[in-house]
This record gives sequence, C-alpha cells and structure tokens, in this order.
Amino acid sequence: MKLIVGLGNWQKKYLKNRHNAGFMMVDIYCKINELVLDKKEFDGQFTKKDDFVIAQPLTNMNLSGSFVKKICNFYKIDVEDILVIYDDVSFEVGNIKLKLGGNSGGQNGINDIIEQLGTTQIKRVKIGIGKNDKNMLLGDYVLTDFSNEEMKRIEEAGVKVEKIIKEFIGNTPFEKIMSKWN
Repeated sequence: MKLIVGLGNWQKKYLKNRHNAGFMMVDIYCKINELVLDKKEFDGQFTKKDDFVIAQPLTNMNLSGSFVKKICNFYKIDVEDILVIYDDVSFEVGNIKLKLGGNSGGQNGINDIIEQLGTTQIKRVKIGIGKNDKNMLLGDYVLTDFSNEEMKRIEEAGVKVEKIIKEFIGNTPFEKIMSKWN
C-alpha cells in the first residue's frame, strides 16, 4: 500500500496560496483520474484504492505529521511507501524537484512529518512557489495567492506530478523517477 500526501492548509481562505501547492497537486491528480477524497478520518481527507491512498491533512500545515502517522498506522503503510508533496521557496513557480531523505529545509509541514515518523527518509516532490523577492516575512509570503500566470504554471506542474504519482504507485524505483523528472 502506498500513501501520497499533499500538504496545505484546508481553510478556504488559503485555497490559492503558495503554501497550498501540495493540496493543488492532489486536486489535479484526482481531477485527471476522476477520484474524490471521500473519506474524512484521522484529521484528514483521502480516498483509498486497491494499492494506494491519496490524501490531504485537515490540520494546519505545520501539524501534518499526526495525520500521516495515524493513516500509516491504520493502513500499515511503511515509510518507504510514502510520497509527500509540498511547496518550496527555493525555486521558481512550477518547477519540480524530487528528493529522498534529508532535512526539512525549513518547511514546517515536512518537518512535523519527519518528527512524527522519526525518520528523514521520506520520498518527496517539492513544488517551486517562487523565491521571496518581495522582502516579506517568509510566513507572510507563503500565504500570498499565486497570480493567474503563476497558476497556469502550477497547473502544468500538476500534470507532471500526476505522472510522477502514477510511476510511484506503479512501483517504479524512486531513484529512477528522480532521474527522469529532476
């Protein structure tokens, strides 16, 4: 069983925020594949298919780890079968970087998952949300909305991420997926 988790803040006021790039990727995957996140348990929403669960925590971003831990415990999902998708301010809007392990890079949602699971060896898809060149506090910047032009790049990234998720679910070795998409 695989788990794909997109990180974000669930409240409507955050819907188009940069910090919700992970949620947006899950939404795009579900739209393309005609899925609905129809279950609400463990402080999150998700759908379960034969060989995977795709989900969004309904906690605040910084507390995503408790949801991931609960759903992994319930469905007996191993850490090596988790893929977390989230925003990253290190690169341009819509750019994608896959990573296996390492620290959180200051992203509090992945940091909480690392703390809750007790490991840094988590597979990740980082979505570029643009560098904070507006001299804003980082916490304020990530809560700004994407422009219409940026949203187009996020949607294009979502089409790529949908393919990445399919490869992950299909048991393609993650190193091979990283080589293809990085």
